[in-house]
Parts: sequence; C-alpha cells; structure tokens
Amino acid sequence: MKAWIESAVRAAGGIFRSDKAELVFGEREEAKVLNAAMRAGIACRTRRLADGRIAVTVSRDSFERLTNRLAAIGCSPLSVSGPGRGARLRRRIGRRVGLLAGAAVFLAMLAFFSSILWKIEISGCEKLREEEVRSLLSACGVREGVFLRGIDADRVRNEMMQKSDGIAWMSVNVIGTYAFVEIREAKGKTAEPESGYSNIVAACDGQILSFETQHGSVLLWPGDTVREGELIVAGMIEQMDGDYRLVHAAGRVIARTEHTVRETCPYRIEVETEGKKVLSAIGIGAFGKMINISLNRRLDGERCDIIQKKESPALPFGLSLPGVMEKTYLLEKIKTEKSLSREEAAARAKELAYQSFLRAYPEAETIARSVRVEYGEDACTATLHAVCRENIAKIVTFTAGS
Repeated sequence: MKAWIESAVRAAGGIFRSDKAELVFGEREEAKVLNAAMRAGIACRTRRLADGRIAVTVSRDSFERLTNRLAAIGCSPLSVSGPGRGARLRRRIGRRVGLLAGAAVFLAMLAFFSSILWKIEISGCEKLREEEVRSLLSACGVREGVFLRGIDADRVRNEMMQKSDGIAWMSVNVIGTYAFVEIREAKGKTAEPESGYSNIVAACDGQILSFETQHGSVLLWPGDTVREGELIVAGMIEQMDGDYRLVHAAGRVIARTEHTVRETCPYRIEVETEGKKVLSAIGIGAFGKMINISLNRRLDGERCDIIQKKESPALPFGLSLPGVMEKTYLLEKIKTEKSLSREEAAARAKELAYQSFLRAYPEAETIARSVRVEYGEDACTATLHAVCRENIAKIVTFTAGS
C-alpha cells in the first residue's frame, strides 16, 4: 500500500504543477480523512459523490503530507484523479495549439473583412447613368474595397450634390459591408433651342414684382398685371439702324399670383388597416453576391404591401459578417368603412386641399392663405385660396419664318 501511495505521489507531482488533486475514499472513511487533515494542519474540501463516496480536494503542496499521514493510519484512497478544470483546460489547449491559431486567424480575417465595403447598390437613376454616379462616388472616397470607417455619409452627400447638377437629393446608408445609395434627380432645366428663338409669356395671371431675364425686349414693368399667355419679354432686340435681331429670351419673372383649390371629403370613407404580416423571402448577400431564398408564403388579401428590411448580422466585440440580410415581408391591407364627424371630415378636406395645392404649385412661395369649409348632406368641401410669389415665366420658341 505504501508503495502504491508513493507511486501515486510521484505521478501527481508530475501532473499537478500548479493545481489541486482530488482523492476519492469510501463513504465510511470521511471522519478518518478529516481528522488526519486537521492533525496535519492541511486545508481540504470534501464533497459526496452520487454513489456515496467522498471526494477530497487538496493543494499540490499538501498532497504528499496528507497521503503519508493516511498511510500511517491504514487509510488509502480508492483513486487519485488528475488536476482540476484549470489544468485540464491548459493541457487541452496545449494539445490544440493549431486549433487556437486557426481561431485567431479566423477572427482576424473576420475583423478585416467586416471593415471593408464590399458592394454599392444605387437606386433612383433615370436620366443619370449608374457608371457616372459610381465615378462621382469614387471621387468622394466611396468605392468597393475602401474601409468603412472612412465613409462620412453627410460629407459624401454634400460633395456629390456640388459635383453634379442632376442630383437634387441623395442618401448614403451603410448597412454591414454594403452601401445603399438612393438618388433623386433634379428636374430638367429648359435648354436653349439649337435652332430658332423664344419669347417669355405668362404661365398664369399675376402682378409682376421683378425680372431676372437675359436677352430680349422687356414689354412690361414691375407693378403691371398680366393674363395667362400674355407676352412679357419678346425674343428680339432693336438695332441702331432700326432693324431687329432675333434672340433667345430666357430667365425668370417673379409675380404675385392667386390660386384656388377645392377638395371634398365624404362623411363615410374607406380606410386601410394593417392585417397579417408574413415573411415571404430572404436574401443573403456576402462578398458582393446576393442569394435569394423564396419561402413561397402568400396572403389571400386583395391588396398587400411589400416591405423590405436590410440588416447586417451582428457578432460580439463589434464584429459583423461581411454581408447583409434582406428580408421581404408581405403586409395585408384590409379596407373598412369608417364614419367621420363633421369636424373630422373638415380636417381631412383641408389636408387634401393643402396636398393638392403643393402638388399643383410645388415652386410657389405662399404669402397668405385662407380656407373656407362648406358642409353638405353627404360631404364637406374645403376651398383653399392662396396668395403666392412665384416664377410665371414660360418659354415659347419660334422660328424666324413664323
């Protein structure tokens, strides 16, 4: 028995370098072990196993003294286990250096790839070419392969709008390693005709406030009133010899105008409410490629809205996968009838009148406005009267023969 204990001590000495040992005794030997440890001044921890045996945990320095004292009283452990969890983990790690190195390389590559812009998606281009927009973005520092931390969306938007007159508004949204660029093109300006000439006539009735014209002969002055279609600037200039030279009259004529818009709202209307919402498709993009997965889910409603959400799979420590996930939802729209009070119908009619005015006269600057509401049996009517300041110049081309 003593030889067995000595061999166990030597084995434990080679295994337990900085951890603890665990000795297992019979269920009736707990008192002997605790008395021996107490007499030797050894701190130990005991726990009862599922089969009733006693497991005693001691430090490496106390292991030999405890086993020697137990051998003196004829008490031997049933088994001596290996080191604790910490040492076992260290041994496993030592045997798996390649696995740890691979994990470290994987995390480093993931951190690198998730910090690079992989793809740029552009939407809203009708007159502008996508290649031209990509060239402008590249000049502003947004191109595939650059680091994401160097992209300032506000700076890029301002520089793009300064570089291109065809862009009225744009947004740059970076989601994961993708950049989504949305563009709204500016309305086309009236270009000078390649051949022929032009006059400026009034687009609507008004009182002229000021001129910002080039070329041509001004026929009216600030304070004069004009009717729709009346000639304001003629496309001809009188010469010194009394003859006339035809030119292209262009510019702006600012006038005080008045507009009236009417809208009607019934007391009983149809409204749309949101119903069932299902996920119909999933798109997974990685390294500039997109894989679309259709779930073949449909809704039986007459009308459904399609909602797309883009997000980047997030990982701990601020990392993200080098891609983007696009989810497509179908949202059912249910039509129901709703009764409105007189006040609710009037408010809705006013809102409809404001919206119609903005659509009809988007460039008009409102000076004053008033709204009159008339109540009927089935509906109410809102009449919006607005006094505006706007450009009423309308370019009308002509040829020398006409």
